[in-house]
Amino acid sequence: MSVQSLRFIPSEGSFPAADYPAEFTLQPEPGHYRIVGFMGCPWCRRVITARRLLGLEPVLAASVAWSASADGFVFEDSEEIAPATGPKLGFDPDLRSRTHQELYRRQSSWEPGEPTPVPVVVNDRNPHFLGEIVMNKTDQIVYDLAVAWSAYHAEGAPQLHPLDGDEEVAEQIAAFLNWLNEDLTPYWGKVKNAATQEDKDLAQRRIVEALVNLNDYLKDRDLTVDAQIRASDVALFATLIPLAAMHAEAAYQVGYESAIRQGADEEGAEVAGFDAVARAGSPFADWSEVDRYYQRLAKDPVWLTDAERKALRLA
Repeated sequence: MSVQSLRFIPSEGSFPAADYPAEFTLQPEPGHYRIVGFMGCPWCRRVITARRLLGLEPVLAASVAWSASADGFVFEDSEEIAPATGPKLGFDPDLRSRTHQELYRRQSSWEPGEPTPVPVVVNDRNPHFLGEIVMNKTDQIVYDLAVAWSAYHAEGAPQLHPLDGDEEVAEQIAAFLNWLNEDLTPYWGKVKNAATQEDKDLAQRRIVEALVNLNDYLKDRDLTVDAQIRASDVALFATLIPLAAMHAEAAYQVGYESAIRQGADEEGAEVAGFDAVARAGSPFADWSEVDRYYQRLAKDPVWLTDAERKALRLA
């Protein structure tokens, strides 16, 4: 039996999930729920970024892992501070968990061997169960934050999903997300977790093919659907960041290891690593339209904070 993913239903107005049985729905409520995810994961970054763009930080808490271990993504003692050198291997004081897998092991409906996906939404106010997972489907979480939580959006927040019933825009967003979810985003994980070099090479080829197609799609477009930031933009940029981080990490390791072999101390090797990243140039230099799109959003700390930039070797 896997963890049940529920849906948020606003107290007023229509909502696509309104036909869900009451026992499978939640009411948006400030201070009641928490986002849990990993800073370097493209799926998690969709939710983390949506929360920022919509101005939901005051009403929806977040626990963000900054590093990984054999037991999953590792939570630090603050979502605001990335580890300067390596994982702290601390724990999250709100979740009372060291890793996201530890959080899953607490769930009564989770069985060993079942997936442990992130991001998730947890109930922060269950007096009997700290860290109860109530949602774990990425695009549903983003949709619910964009629509069901609209009463709590900051003034001027983008409509990640149209609130005015514009079916054409909604269909375009859905079509782009379907393409992204099938042709690009999954291959980040397949490169990271490839069992063989052949598997890794195949996944990298699929990424290149997708970037070629994306580059064509973005010609004469500033954003993915129309003139407004949409969920499709959140999802695309959330995918480009980890791809950029893979590129940066490879360059960093070359510079770092070369400096160590030449007798540099740890601090000097880190400087050499970041210098190598700078010399490597943009990870999307071969795809000019993708690079233009990426560079435009990467300058905005709402999309990529300085702490994230440093932790992902993008500084």
